[in-house]
Amino acid sequence: AWPEERRALVRAAALQAAREVNALASEEAALAQLTKEGVTIVRLSSAQRAVLRDAAQTAITAWTRAVGDELADMANAAAAGAGK
Repeated sequence: AWPEERRALVRAAALQAAREVNALASEEAALAQLTKEGVTIVRLSSAQRAVLRDAAQTAITAWTRAVGDELADMANAAAAGAGK
Protein backbone atom coordinates (compact mmCIF):
# COMPACT_ATOMS: atom_id res chain seq x y z
CA ALA A 1 0.00 0.00 0.00
CA TRP A 2 1.11 3.52 -0.73
CA PRO A 3 1.75 5.99 2.06
CA GLU A 4 -1.12 8.42 2.70
CA GLU A 5 0.87 11.35 1.27
CA ARG A 6 1.33 9.56 -2.08
CA ARG A 7 -2.33 8.46 -2.16
CA ALA A 8 -3.39 12.07 -1.58
CA LEU A 9 -1.19 13.28 -4.43
CA VAL A 10 -2.54 10.62 -6.80
CA ARG A 11 -6.12 11.40 -5.74
CA ALA A 12 -5.57 15.13 -6.34
CA ALA A 13 -4.03 14.46 -9.76
CA ALA A 14 -6.94 12.20 -10.72
CA LEU A 15 -9.47 14.85 -9.68
CA GLN A 16 -7.64 17.51 -11.69
CA ALA A 17 -7.52 15.23 -14.73
CA ALA A 18 -11.26 14.59 -14.42
CA ARG A 19 -11.96 18.33 -14.25
CA GLU A 20 -9.86 18.94 -17.35
CA VAL A 21 -11.57 16.13 -19.28
CA ASN A 22 -15.00 17.50 -18.32
CA ALA A 23 -14.01 21.02 -19.36
CA LEU A 24 -12.68 19.76 -22.69
CA ALA A 25 -15.86 17.76 -23.33
CA SER A 26 -17.99 20.82 -22.57
CA GLU A 27 -15.89 22.97 -24.89
CA GLU A 28 -16.10 20.41 -27.69
CA ALA A 29 -19.88 20.14 -27.24
CA ALA A 30 -20.22 23.92 -27.43
CA LEU A 31 -18.08 24.04 -30.58
CA ALA A 32 -20.14 21.25 -32.15
CA GLN A 33 -23.34 23.18 -31.40
CA LEU A 34 -21.91 26.35 -32.93
CA THR A 35 -20.91 24.38 -36.02
CA LYS A 36 -24.48 23.02 -36.30
CA GLU A 37 -25.71 26.60 -36.18
CA GLY A 38 -23.51 27.52 -39.14
CA VAL A 39 -20.52 29.02 -37.38
CA THR A 40 -17.17 28.22 -38.95
CA ILE A 41 -14.59 27.34 -36.30
CA VAL A 42 -11.03 28.26 -37.25
CA ARG A 43 -8.23 26.60 -35.32
CA LEU A 44 -4.95 28.41 -35.75
CA SER A 45 -1.66 26.60 -35.98
CA SER A 46 1.18 27.61 -33.67
CA ALA A 47 2.74 29.61 -36.50
CA GLN A 48 -0.54 31.39 -37.22
CA ARG A 49 -1.00 32.23 -33.52
CA ALA A 50 2.52 33.68 -33.47
CA VAL A 51 1.75 35.89 -36.48
CA LEU A 52 -1.49 37.08 -34.85
CA ARG A 53 0.27 37.74 -31.54
CA ASP A 54 2.99 39.76 -33.30
CA ALA A 55 0.40 41.76 -35.25
CA ALA A 56 -1.54 42.55 -32.07
CA GLN A 57 1.49 43.45 -29.95
CA THR A 58 1.07 47.23 -30.36
CA ALA A 59 -2.54 47.04 -29.15
CA ILE A 60 -1.58 44.67 -26.32
CA THR A 61 1.14 47.06 -25.16
CA ALA A 62 -1.26 50.03 -25.23
CA TRP A 63 -3.91 48.06 -23.33
CA THR A 64 -1.36 46.97 -20.72
CA ARG A 65 -0.35 50.59 -20.17
CA ALA A 66 -4.01 51.60 -19.84
CA VAL A 67 -5.08 48.92 -17.34
CA GLY A 68 -1.81 48.34 -15.51
CA ASP A 69 0.51 45.38 -15.17
CA GLU A 70 -1.46 43.61 -12.44
CA LEU A 71 -4.71 43.39 -14.44
CA ALA A 72 -2.80 42.58 -17.63
CA ASP A 73 -0.97 39.75 -15.87
CA MET A 74 -4.27 38.37 -14.58
CA ALA A 75 -5.76 38.49 -18.09
CA ASN A 76 -2.69 36.83 -19.58
CA ALA A 77 -2.84 34.06 -16.97
CA ALA A 78 -6.53 33.49 -17.70
CA ALA A 79 -5.87 33.42 -21.44
CA ALA A 80 -2.99 30.97 -20.99
CA GLY A 81 -5.24 28.71 -18.98
CA ALA A 82 -7.96 28.86 -21.60
CA GLY A 83 -5.55 27.94 -24.30
CA LYS A 84 -4.71 24.58 -22.81
